[in-house]
Order: sequence, then C-alpha cells, then structure tokens
Amino acid sequence: MFSFLKLYFKILIMNILYVLVEFLAILKKKSKLENPQKICILFLRNLGIGDLIMLSPAIQEIANIFPQAEIDLVFWSDPIINLSGINIISLVEFEKNNKQYDLLISPTLNSRHLRFINRASHWFGYFAKTKTQSNFPIEKYSYDLKREHYLWRAIYLVKALNKEKGEYLEKQAIGKEIVYPELKAERPNYFDSLEQEKCLVLAPVSKFGDRQWPLKNISKVIQHLAMERKITKVVLLGDKSEHDRLFTNLLISDLLSNNQIFWKDVLVDMVGKNSLSESVYLIKNSYLFIGLDSAPSHIAYLTASKVLSIFVNIDPLMRLPLTRISGMVKQIFPLNSNFTIASGLIPPDLKKSQKLANSIKVEKVIAEINELIK
Repeated sequence: MFSFLKLYFKILIMNILYVLVEFLAILKKKSKLENPQKICILFLRNLGIGDLIMLSPAIQEIANIFPQAEIDLVFWSDPIINLSGINIISLVEFEKNNKQYDLLISPTLNSRHLRFINRASHWFGYFAKTKTQSNFPIEKYSYDLKREHYLWRAIYLVKALNKEKGEYLEKQAIGKEIVYPELKAERPNYFDSLEQEKCLVLAPVSKFGDRQWPLKNISKVIQHLAMERKITKVVLLGDKSEHDRLFTNLLISDLLSNNQIFWKDVLVDMVGKNSLSESVYLIKNSYLFIGLDSAPSHIAYLTASKVLSIFVNIDPLMRLPLTRISGMVKQIFPLNSNFTIASGLIPPDLKKSQKLANSIKVEKVIAEINELIK
C-alpha cells in the first residue's frame, strides 16, 4: 500500500511539473531554432557515469549536427569520455561563469536541469516526464523506460534536431553498429606489480540496494576462483563514498575471516583511491571483470576482454552497448524474470528485488565464469 501511494504521489508531482514546464514554454516561446552558436548539454546528479557512457554516441552526434557551435557538456564527475568538439565542464565551473547559451538540452529525464533553462534562449529535452518539452517548434518524442534500450531516448533527440542524422543513428542502433566514443585510460603507478597477474577486477557494490547481489555470495565466488588459482589477484573498485567503503569493508572482513594470511596477499583494495581514468585502465587490462549493473560494468562492456555482469531487476538487453563488442560478455539475471518490478518511476520493491537477487545461485555464476575463462 505504501509503495502504491508513493508511486501515485510521484506520478502526480511529475504531471504537475510537466504542466508547469508546458506553461513556461508558452511564456518563453521562441521561433524555430536556427544555427545555434553556443549549446549546453546538462548531465547533472541523479544521472551517473554509466548513463553518460550509454548516451555518449548520441551526444557525440549532436556535435556533428552543429560543427560550428561551441558545445559545453556539464557533468558532475571526472571526464573520462573523449567527445570530439565538446567541452566537458564541471557544475561548479558552469554555475560560476553564468554563461548564456542559444540552446540547452536535457538528454534524459532529470528535473534538476529545470533550474538552468533560463540560461538559454531555446531549450528542449526531458525535464518532468519521458516526453520531450521545448519552448520552440520541434518534433515531439517520448521513450519507454521499460521496453526501449537506454540509448533510444537520446536517438529521439537527435532525430528532432536533424531527422536524417537521427534516422541514420537509429539504423546503426538496430544493426548494432553504433560507434561509442573512446574512454580515457590512465595507467596507475602501481600497475607494474599486477601486470603479470591474473587479475580479477571486481566492482562488488551497487548504489541501489535493489540491484545488489549479496556480498556473501560474491565472497564465495572470489574464494572459489582464488583457491582454484583461476585468478591470482583481486582488485576491488569503488568510489570515495561511505557507502562503497562500508560494503567493501564487509566483503573484505568476510574473506579475511576464512584465511587472513592468504587474502592479504591476494586482495588489492583500490576503493576510493583511483581516478576514473585509472579505473578504466584496470578494467581494460583485467584478466576477468565482474560487476553489477553499474558504471564499471558499462566501462567493461566497451574495454575488457572477459566480462560478467549480474542483474537483478533491470533487463540486461536494455543496457548492453548497441555495437559489436570485442570482448566476451556474459550477463546473469534471475530465471523467469520479466523485470516488471522495475517501473523506472520509483525504485523497485526492495523485498522482491532481494528475493530475485537470492535466486541467482553462486554455482550458476561460477559456471558462467568457467565458460568465460576456458
């Protein structure tokens, strides 16, 4: 009952906000967009690194549509994507310079972008719903959170800006021939000691409790691989947050309780210690990568040679890059799941998600890893 009321309240708020944005679009109505010289693409918090990686081909295409324009992508984290013709700037810099733009774009749903639309004469994108809104004449689109691949929301924006380029991008997506921009990789200064090792690079923590595979299961998988000498080092990745540190400490504690001397030689704890580009390098040069549905997995799909990702309530087909992946990728998810508990409007039911997560057995994960590393 509480979940239903929460969902109802959120839908109500979204509808009210959508109407307000439509009203604002009428008040600030502009003529057709022509030859913008300064463009801003907003990608603020609530949107993660993985979101940016998944949308990057369409964002790059915006620069190709407007080659004469100066384009700023406002992002809250380290820039790790090589986007040609696009300046990646921090939110702090963006707020400080008070720069004005000809066009502002919200490439995926984020109501936080609304506070900055006064910085541009023309604006469009997703602000309150999965339907595009704008203050100038442009074709309208909407995307389906559950049934369409993540990239499609940005393909629609490209189609609105330039139908020919948008349809070509759509054709590439259908044929899984999308070109993803290169990710920046910086060799960590400690990598010499790992270069000859069979490194399992592991991202064991999700920011979302409904996507977390139990740490005790992750521990069992690592123990099996290390004891069988199928891997010789385990490099743990995560950010500087207390959340990632706490979960990582729990995992390490579980491992050390079994054989402290052994694990002190095997574990390499780099949680909160790497730059993003160093993490990209580690993932790219891993012997095996294991992660959840999170940013490190999206990096791994495009860079690593052997990848295993574990999904709980999101359809993995909605997350895999729409390209010919050079490495080997396996994705594990609960049997017979139709992913109906992930509405996209509110976080999925935690109890149902945990039940699904527990249905993914350690033996199944190990079997899939054995297939990867044969």
